[in-house]
Amino acid sequence: MRIGIIGAGKLGTAVARRAVAAGHEVLIAGRPGAVGTDLVIEVMVPGATAAPVTEWDAVDLAILAVPFSTALTLDLPLRPGTIVIDPTNHWEPVDGPRPDLDGLSTSEAIAANHPALVWVKTLNQIGYHDLEESPERPQPMDVATDSAEAARTVASFLRTIGLAPTVIGSLADGSLLEPGGERFGYQSESKAS
Repeated sequence: MRIGIIGAGKLGTAVARRAVAAGHEVLIAGRPGAVGTDLVIEVMVPGATAAPVTEWDAVDLAILAVPFSTALTLDLPLRPGTIVIDPTNHWEPVDGPRPDLDGLSTSEAIAANHPALVWVKTLNQIGYHDLEESPERPQPMDVATDSAEAARTVASFLRTIGLAPTVIGSLADGSLLEPGGERFGYQSESKAS
């Protein structure tokens, strides 16, 4: 797969390393205003390519690896229909109170700004440090989306990077995966989808 990652921070580089090791082509764009992205990628993710989103011809899957407050402000010049993973969480101490999120998952809030893209909530239940070491067995990871096709694509990708995906429902159900949700940090022992 051709994977595009927006954000060269801790989560973005951790996922990128696993993706490169699994044989995926990985493009990484630093978030707006980031400096030294090329050097970070050269050192932290050998085998990945630094490229702004505007230079991505097409990707099979994009991952929005930036803080929630940043994700809400990004222009995402991706082809309509591109599948985008949203691993963001609303952290009130960082992002402040967000009464506008009442009942919405972060993915629903971001998707409202980009309705031509296909959104999937996943990769937010565990910390980036949990992706740093290769597990002895696949790590459970829940997936929420309104698209059955996107669920299959994302589940396939997650399996290649050592995760065991379980599709739990719609994008609205993504709120269950966020802080305060019943599946946040949950390591499901159920059979993966």
